[in-house]
Amino acid sequence: DEALARREALRFSRFEHPRQQYFATAIYMALDDHRRVLEIMTSPRTRLLNDYGLMPHTNRLGQTITPAVFRMDLFGEFNFGFFEGFSFAPRANVYVEFMAASAFALDGQDEEAYRRFSYLIDHVGPGAFRDVLWMSYYQRGLLREKRGDAGGAISDYRRAIELVEGIRSTIRSETGRVGFVGDKFSVYDHLIGLLLEKQAFGEALEVVERSKGRALVDMLSARSSFAVSAADQAEAPRLLERMVE
Repeated sequence: DEALARREALRFSRFEHPRQQYFATAIYMALDDHRRVLEIMTSPRTRLLNDYGLMPHTNRLGQTITPAVFRMDLFGEFNFGFFEGFSFAPRANVYVEFMAASAFALDGQDEEAYRRFSYLIDHVGPGAFRDVLWMSYYQRGLLREKRGDAGGAISDYRRAIELVEGIRSTIRSETGRVGFVGDKFSVYDHLIGLLLEKQAFGEALEVVERSKGRALVDMLSARSSFAVSAADQAEAPRLLERMVE
């Protein structure tokens, strides 16, 4: 219910604590209200982006300020110490920065969005934040394509696909793998389109086969109606994987 979501977002936005402010921006982002996201992020009252983003910023005195670490401990499981003054909670600054970059992109502030996506790519490792990293490559690729930098866009789309397929390979459930890749074919589509414009038909065909083959492997792996002998059950997934190599 959109009305309920907006009421909850408004309620969270009235708090001073950054966690509630973050919840508010996350709800507004889900509602495609990027202008409200930017209002909260850049508000002098909350200073969510300046204080808890990822990029350093310059204050009025010309000093470079590094944002404080923003720990997102949703379940109260990470704090330790007598006064619970220490935390191993994930560093949520990455998500604040990514949401801000995405909102700037949606608002048409391409240069600011490009700067922030590039900072994420340069400073976020491919370990715990691979979800943010592949989306940052994809979004920067869109911005590069928009400004006419086809080569840069192709490079970013390729890297995004590598990350998506890397994440997919770690998902044990066949159903989970199908669901994970299902909404990410737009990355393949953009890459194929640029390769066709370059008349790199062979490379474009490889990407087409790779995207279709990957989906086929996932769907076939999820089926339980194949007449496969017990001796061949272990070999079947490997044979399916070889279909897209």
